Amino acid sequence: METFFLTLFILVMINVFKTANKLLYFGCGLFLGLIVLLKGNALIILPFVMYFILKSAVRPQKIKFLLLFVFLIGFFGSILPVSFRNYMVGKDFVLTNYSIGMVVYQGNWWDSDGSLLQPPFSRATPLYEETDFYKMAESYLGKPLKASETVRFWVGKTLSEIAHNPARWLTIMGRKFLLLITRVELSDNYDYALYRRFIPIANAVLDFWPIASLGLTAVAFLVFSKDFRFSLGSRWIFDNEKKFVMGMLGGYGLLVVMGHVNARYRQPIIPFLIILTASVLWYFFVKLKIKEYGRIVMVSIISAFFFFLTSVHLENFDFMTDANFYNNLGSYYVDRKDDVKAETYFKKAIEVDSKYVWTYGNLFTLYLRHGEFTLAQENLREQIKLRPD
Repeated sequence: METFFLTLFILVMINVFKTANKLLYFGCGLFLGLIVLLKGNALIILPFVMYFILKSAVRPQKIKFLLLFVFLIGFFGSILPVSFRNYMVGKDFVLTNYSIGMVVYQGNWWDSDGSLLQPPFSRATPLYEETDFYKMAESYLGKPLKASETVRFWVGKTLSEIAHNPARWLTIMGRKFLLLITRVELSDNYDYALYRRFIPIANAVLDFWPIASLGLTAVAFLVFSKDFRFSLGSRWIFDNEKKFVMGMLGGYGLLVVMGHVNARYRQPIIPFLIILTASVLWYFFVKLKIKEYGRIVMVSIISAFFFFLTSVHLENFDFMTDANFYNNLGSYYVDRKDDVKAETYFKKAIEVDSKYVWTYGNLFTLYLRHGEFTLAQENLREQIKLRPD
């Protein structure tokens, strides 16, 4: 939903910039507010929109400020009812939610891998992780905390750890940039590689790799090549609307990298990369048509570089083995209360990788539920042996 509505908002907004219709600006503000309620990440767009409203072609200047004011009324008209509800429930001012502190710390803590690796005190499941972060913050400070105080604590702790070892943090940021553009899908709760294995038609669909590589090639040409900007026709002159779209891509990408990166977090940038990919393919076609082979070679070299960069091996994906696939299939059948098939696939996971710790935990739960206590105990012991933490 976020990917669709965010793209739709930007499409609408670049057309609204050309008008002075106060009702349209109010509606766009309302729309962006609803997207922020859907996913708090979209808040990053607000300063960009405000800036480009003031940079739009509308005259005179006082009209721009009026349109900005109307836009903000619409935006806060969506947000404030939720903020008011939060205050009534928690006696604390929280704009929409307080997960930002948790997300920032998970992506930057001292032993972070920039993605799914949780701090040791946090159980990596939605049922517990928010509570674990909340309670750990209270344990550090030795007192009950409000939601906003929890956010401030984790953001402050993140900044403290960064200041303690800036070089380590810069290394993590480099890794997260590679995670943002890598060809491999690092799934949060759905294993895309598994689906491709069992749904043949999925293998015929383009994946993230060509879109990321060619999209980044287009970004390089947009920044450094006047010929690229003008060869695609007057529509591609680098005006405020195009700068707005590029700003959204850069701003949203930076926001994701500031926290932690996985496939679904980076998904909203895909529409922008598709547009950019189309532009670089068109540019290649135009240069081929008029036989400007020097430009063709340049596009090919830069594209090859980004194809290589997006293929760099990252240790984050080493857990995505066949054991992981079978473990996920077992979990699928557990959810559907087919414990016979679940046990079959869990055992296959162990056959493939006897050190795949999560499967032992799943077998422990499965056997415990059926009263097979000896088997349950064996799997629990194996899990503890592999992961004493």
